Amino acid sequence: KTIAMTNKIWIEEVKGKLPLGIFRNGRYYYQSGNGFYSFVRPDQKKHEFLNFSYSTWDSDYRLTSLFAASKAVWKDGAWTLHNGQMQTAVDQDNFETEIFKQRDFELPDHPEDFFISEYRSLELSLTGLFLDAKRNQSKIETNKAWAEFYGRLSYILIGLPLLLLGLPILLIVYRRWGRDLSLAIPVSCGLAFASWGLWGTLQSLAKAGYLHPLLAASTVHTVIGITGIYLLLREDI
Repeated sequence: KTIAMTNKIWIEEVKGKLPLGIFRNGRYYYQSGNGFYSFVRPDQKKHEFLNFSYSTWDSDYRLTSLFAASKAVWKDGAWTLHNGQMQTAVDQDNFETEIFKQRDFELPDHPEDFFISEYRSLELSLTGLFLDAKRNQSKIETNKAWAEFYGRLSYILIGLPLLLLGLPILLIVYRRWGRDLSLAIPVSCGLAFASWGLWGTLQSLAKAGYLHPLLAASTVHTVIGITGIYLLLREDI
């Protein structure tokens, strides 16, 4: 709840942006003042949209036009739709249909208008992240959702292997340099930052698709835990 409120203040009140779209079941939905958009956007940094559709409605909520295409590209201030069809209402019961391979359209909205907060996953609970991962349809979105879920779970539990590593480090420092904690504290902090850095790197690789999300989430715990147990056994001997 705190993260959701923080994002709302930062995005809407500080930056002056209002999220008008939603993300459900692997698709983005956006309602503008002129029509309704629906699409899959594999890469947020590219202006390429898959399974794209745009529809307009009259004041009585009757469909007046529908543009659908397997792919839509925004480039040089114009929309280009590929392998699609255009349906236009002739009267209340009949539509005129035109099929095309590639065609430019002057749609009223731009990709910059499809603003959806990129911090949405941070506002979800573990249950919400799990359900979000189960609902996603595209491979990229599904992989990212599972990375978010396993990453959140591993981040919560990372204190356990750090405890296993911190105890023998504390004993080693105590035995070699005495009772003064002036060395033990910075060494422990350094280990914590190194572990956090390794965790962050693996999470980035998982979200990019280079590592399996479960492997990325468990590697830090495995490495730190095994190292801690080995040092504990060594100090016990």
